[in-house]
Amino acid sequence: MFRFFSRPSVLLGTLLFCTILPITISIARLVQLPTGTLPPDSLRIAAAPLSLFLHALSGASFGILGPVQFSRSLRRKFGIWHKRLGWVYCVAGLGLGLSGLSILVNIQSISSAPLDTFRGIAGAALCYALISAIAAARARDIQEHRAWMIRAYAIGMGSGTIAFVYLPIFLITQAPPSGGLYDLVFIVWWSLNVVFAEWVVRRTTPARRMITQ
Repeated sequence: MFRFFSRPSVLLGTLLFCTILPITISIARLVQLPTGTLPPDSLRIAAAPLSLFLHALSGASFGILGPVQFSRSLRRKFGIWHKRLGWVYCVAGLGLGLSGLSILVNIQSISSAPLDTFRGIAGAALCYALISAIAAARARDIQEHRAWMIRAYAIGMGSGTIAFVYLPIFLITQAPPSGGLYDLVFIVWWSLNVVFAEWVVRRTTPARRMITQ
């Protein structure tokens, strides 16, 4: 079963499936913020509209570009576009991480201290992973570059995939999940995304080689 999920085509399909909800939510935010149509339970986040808009824009771009960047066939056929979109991907990821940190500072949280702390660590870790990926690319180290890009994607999109857990709860209870137990589930789920990404890195990374022009 694990070998099945390590196949590039299956991995790409899995990424697309897992990021549908967070990308859709980010796009919805891009519409809701300028039009003032945020749902009542999300009005508090309007306290930092610029940070939230940047977070949504960066999240949607980062989520969409990730699977594209990880496609080996597209990378081989359109190498120059892989590099150009890679820069957009990194800028989007840095925007996602930095805007997330700004939201933590400027919006009154309804989450527990452990979850907010984890979010702060994740935001910093996302920026670190992307900077490491850029450094590896400049050093022409494909293996290290790819590994850090995958880790960055898992960190950046990991919080969004919690929608697959929270959405059924919301539909049943008609109330957003909240409280210490749900925050713990959030942290564990986000961490599992990162663990899975590390497993993918170790299973699919070929022998170390250098980037060639």
